[in-house]
Amino acid sequence: MKRLILTSSSGSGLARSGLAELVISSSFHFEWGPLPSPEKLAAFFAARSANLGPGDHWSDWGIRWPKDIKARKDLSLANFCEQYDVVELWFDPAPRDQLQLVWLLDHLSSCSSLVRKLKLRLGASELTTERGEDLAASEPHIHVVRITAREFETARLAWSAYRAMTPEACVDLLHQDLSALLMLRLFHLRSQRRTYVFGEFELGSLLEGLALGPKPVVAGLGDELRTIDRENLRARHEVYLRSRLSLTEFGRAVLAHQEDFSRHNPIDRWWGGTHLTNDRLWRYGNVLTKP
Repeated sequence: MKRLILTSSSGSGLARSGLAELVISSSFHFEWGPLPSPEKLAAFFAARSANLGPGDHWSDWGIRWPKDIKARKDLSLANFCEQYDVVELWFDPAPRDQLQLVWLLDHLSSCSSLVRKLKLRLGASELTTERGEDLAASEPHIHVVRITAREFETARLAWSAYRAMTPEACVDLLHQDLSALLMLRLFHLRSQRRTYVFGEFELGSLLEGLALGPKPVVAGLGDELRTIDRENLRARHEVYLRSRLSLTEFGRAVLAHQEDFSRHNPIDRWWGGTHLTNDRLWRYGNVLTKP
């Protein structure tokens, strides 16, 4: 039985597991910055065209391509998947991976000939913590889910909500039945149970916004970060290690809901398709407050 595995960048160990003829990872990260355009996302899945750059086509992310199938790299992903008996989706419980999963399922839902081949693997631990041989040994204990209309519809709702230009759809999604894709509600931070959306670079950027703005809520972060090139990761990391953080008086007032951070500091972030600025800043408590 010929098996293909579709995974995220977290699943590189799967290429060494021997569980499939080929492992293909997803390249896009959707949790930080503006989303790629619909045209760019569509081109990623389509047959290769001459105007695509490195990394812009799904085949650029195949891990350890067997020589005898390299000739099929220019096909669309759907046509390539047709060559396999089983196409398995392995994705971590973390939000970064789950966003990639719903994006992929949303696309595959339109490929009717593939539906009977698709299966979803539900693992309890992150793929990044597993070596190839460990994944092979644990495979019989990883639950397999056949992907049906319920999984496709849940993925469609989640992906559509995340891409929306305003956050109301994401809030509404929290009240929907998401049981078809359990991991949408079960995010894990490796050994700890807590929400984990951003990686260390994104968290660093958020922290700098809190500490280096016109009216900081955090003190103690090295001021030299203002001038160190963002590509100089070693120098920036050293500054972080030397820093000793504490809340400012203004920060304590913000935590006590006595002050508003956005009235004194610039806001320019993205939540999926929603651009958050000082003039367009929704707030979520018991209800969603519009700007």
